[in-house]
Amino acid sequence: MGEANNFLKNLTSIDLICQAEVEAVKYWGADIPTTVLFAEIGRSIVKDFDKFSNKELAYIFDLIEKGLNSLDANLSTAVATGLLEALSGQASKDTILAKRIDAELQEKSRKYLADWNSWPGT
Repeated sequence: MGEANNFLKNLTSIDLICQAEVEAVKYWGADIPTTVLFAEIGRSIVKDFDKFSNKELAYIFDLIEKGLNSLDANLSTAVATGLLEALSGQASKDTILAKRIDAELQEKSRKYLADWNSWPGT
């Protein structure tokens, strides 16, 4: 989980995301699965979206894109099925916010969510 740890370290350099990680570990325990942790972080990004600076948002969504493009299959899978899917599910409850989040997504992240949201099982 080396690359995932680096990803998480970079992401939690932002205070609000660090708080989300602490809360998730407190609730789920220290052995929280990576995908579950990333899902909690994805939901927190939506919840706290308006509290992030433009610079933080750019950094967050750049990291998400890099994680999704990672050659580490564990990281890219956790970013996709944990973070992005939770982010999308949470954002879908507010169409205006969902559009603002979509504007922050980069190419592969946006395509992944478009494909996932068009899948008949969602």
